[in-house]
Amino acid sequence: MLLRFASGMVMPIQVCWTAAQAEGWAVGLWGTVGRILSTSPIFPSSKDCKLFGGRLDGNGEAALHTGHLKPIELGKNLMRDPAVKIDADHPVPPAYPMALSMNAMVQAIRGHGSAKPDFKQAWQVERMQEAIRRSSAERRWVGLAEIT
Repeated sequence: MLLRFASGMVMPIQVCWTAAQAEGWAVGLWGTVGRILSTSPIFPSSKDCKLFGGRLDGNGEAALHTGHLKPIELGKNLMRDPAVKIDADHPVPPAYPMALSMNAMVQAIRGHGSAKPDFKQAWQVERMQEAIRRSSAERRWVGLAEIT
């Protein structure tokens, strides 16, 4: 899929759970000063997800190639939260991040914090998904302003 921003920038995005020749799950971001990459052999969890990063050198090349990225160590404090009774070592990998999400939702319902994502953000995601669907069906660019 292609996204075209108001600035004119066009960005390709591939979203697929079963990509051919894939090596698991990956999300990569890069910009004018470097690149960050998160990978996992399967659906990401706190336990098996790896984070890599790198800065561009004077030639603008170094961080663009995976071999030049350095591992980024995640702090132990990210693997445990006193607000939930399990941690990243739980035998069911997705249980810990789900417990964190569910706890945050319960706290928001009780008035102790805000839901993330909230309904406003969920509406923006829904608008984007609808624009993608229409764009595919109608074979044209669809702006978010068209989705009300």
